[in-house]
Amino acid sequence: PSDNLKAAIAGETHEYTDMYPGMAKQAREEGFDEIADWFETLAKAEKSHAGRFQKALDNLD
Repeated sequence: PSDNLKAAIAGETHEYTDMYPGMAKQAREEGFDEIADWFETLAKAEKSHAGRFQKALDNLD
């Protein structure tokens, strides 16, 4: 279980630190502010998921 949680944390972290912010930046540069806002909202959700997975991992130890 801990390996799965670690992998999930890594995936969620990538999404909120790199993937969605990059998409938001690109969308904003192309004039799609509403879409950029949506990507930024998704990044916040992924950060929340990573935090929840981390709490679960901490409780396993």
